[in-house]
Amino acid sequence: MKIRSRRITYLIFIIIFLIITPVVILYAAGYRYNFQKHKLQKTGILILKSKPEGANIFLNGELQKISTPARLTNLMPEDYSVKVEKENFYFWQKTLPVRSRLTTFAENITLFKKNLPIELSSGDIPLFSLSPDKEKIAYLLADETEKQVWLLNNKTGEKIMLYGTTAKEGAIIKKIEWSRSSQKILITVSEDSHPEKYIIFDYQAETASTYKNLDEFYFDFSGVKKKSLKISANGDLTLLKNSSNLLAALDKKNRDLKIWNTDNDRLVFETESDGAAWSKDGNKILYAKNFEIWFYDFSADQETLVTRYSKEIKKIDWINDNYIIVLFDNNLRSIELDERDQRNVTDLLSLGDLRDFGVDPEKQKIYFTGSVGNKKGVFELPY
Repeated sequence: MKIRSRRITYLIFIIIFLIITPVVILYAAGYRYNFQKHKLQKTGILILKSKPEGANIFLNGELQKISTPARLTNLMPEDYSVKVEKENFYFWQKTLPVRSRLTTFAENITLFKKNLPIELSSGDIPLFSLSPDKEKIAYLLADETEKQVWLLNNKTGEKIMLYGTTAKEGAIIKKIEWSRSSQKILITVSEDSHPEKYIIFDYQAETASTYKNLDEFYFDFSGVKKKSLKISANGDLTLLKNSSNLLAALDKKNRDLKIWNTDNDRLVFETESDGAAWSKDGNKILYAKNFEIWFYDFSADQETLVTRYSKEIKKIDWINDNYIIVLFDNNLRSIELDERDQRNVTDLLSLGDLRDFGVDPEKQKIYFTGSVGNKKGVFELPY
């Protein structure tokens, strides 16, 4: 090869090197050419985690090669329609922004399984209470002649009758409550022309005691000190203690929720409410009022509206720190708390008669009372 030809070849390679090297460096650094905007842009990252794992991911309708948990890199800055789905589960979908040089996170995705209820106990059950440790259910079994309070062990399936009364006795069982220790059960009984009486069953000691006035004992039963907590004498009181020093006193009859700091006996929050529940970490209180669902975050000192309904909210609770569950109009519905785009809402159960429920987040089960088809009783719904 002639010297002139060699020089031309060398020059061509040098030019190619000078062109390709910056392109390779920019590509490795995460830059891509945006053909829509006709400019070079630094890409972004999208991180997705779901429970359960192994869910398919769709970006703008296109199936990705990777499943959850996933780190999707080199994405052009834009808003992406993200869909996460797994067979036999309800899908999750949201529009998320991916920005240049930034990482967008969606790490708290819960996919709810499509399951059918499992019957645990049969009969007409107007009252129901799941123990705080989620291992036992106390419920009222009623018919035209007799009312009985039963205890169901969720682990073993064992059933024990705790208390019974006949229609002739004229007694009304108004309330069933658990102590915070999940060891004792309080049954409130009202009789014709007699004041209410309170029957305390100690589950472990297998003993029962009857009281005509709880007063201080009621507070001890709930694991709190009374101090100067002022509740209406005509109220329907429920005490909800969080994991630290806050006590929620819910007066259902007067629709009043007060939250006290038990260390200094100071009222820290008050609102109208028909029902309330503490989050697992004890930092947030979830409450329903006037067809609305709210939560107050004490760590951030912030009140947030979750949603509104046109029908009565019968009960609310936490599924986990990022999802809640609501009972209204014989429907059980989960609601995502992530406010970006739209909250994911899933109808978990819809029946002709759905009365009450309790959630076991560890075992991922919902226990409820009502009717499934022509069967009445206590049921379990794995999710």
